[in-house]
Amino acid sequence: MEQQIIEIIVDENKQQLELFGTPMFPCKACYSDINKFVTGDISWHWHEEIEVIRVKSGSIHLYLDNSDFVLNEGDGVFINSNILHYIRAGTSEECILNSLVFNKNLISGGVQSVFEQNFVNPIVENKNLSGIAFYKNTSWGEEASACIKNAFSQFEKSEFGYEILVREYLSHIWYIMLKNIQDLNLNKNNRNDLNSERIKNILSFVHKNYNKQITLNDIAKVVNLSERECLRCFKNTLGISPIQYILKYRVSIATKMLRENKDPITIISDAVGFDSPSYFSKIFKRFIGITPTQYRNKSK
Repeated sequence: MEQQIIEIIVDENKQQLELFGTPMFPCKACYSDINKFVTGDISWHWHEEIEVIRVKSGSIHLYLDNSDFVLNEGDGVFINSNILHYIRAGTSEECILNSLVFNKNLISGGVQSVFEQNFVNPIVENKNLSGIAFYKNTSWGEEASACIKNAFSQFEKSEFGYEILVREYLSHIWYIMLKNIQDLNLNKNNRNDLNSERIKNILSFVHKNYNKQITLNDIAKVVNLSERECLRCFKNTLGISPIQYILKYRVSIATKMLRENKDPITIISDAVGFDSPSYFSKIFKRFIGITPTQYRNKSK
């Protein structure tokens, strides 16, 4: 089981880094207990692969570009390819997610197959479709969520032929979505690809330069917008200002450094882009709830 269930790993641009399975079987299962994450969330990121998630316990708020869902225990969700997404816990109690991330080729049967052309691409390439929630209070939503549960279970067992069963369950989820697509108002999730690309470019810039001084003007120049329009675009999509995002990201990097090395707080403060240790401690406590020193001692 350990070789299959992974923690979510992202690169400096927040594009998910992990190779999802192997070229022979491009799929992996992920187990996440969000309330055990330092910030109680899974930061904004994206990946080419498709993702399906089931809430095993607790509840979550899931944000996809300009849409969002509240999902409770037993609910599930489909996240389309290359969609920016962010997850935060909806409860202070245990909040466990089981998810599968897979390349479309796993169920498409190869380039130009009838499966790819008639069934897979119409969803993956749909510009109005960021995601679909599988609510357990609908019969088809409950069925799709159960398929995620069963596919994840096959990964846990990893018995002979489990790959066939995982593919079968994922294919059945696809069938359920296609069969019930007329029940969905896809325009609700209207995707703004230009805004999405702008946000990805901003995130890439921030994650490469977080240790330097970054102003709103610097960020606006990256996407050729005025400061006002850049702020509006970023805040409307991610829900926070660019500057607040930078601060939160710096703190997340600092928590890793505090756990993994013995550098003085002053060194870490400077390494993640803060002008002074006192300001670093203030911002750190705002996001984490305790000081950097307390966090380091607690992590030992």
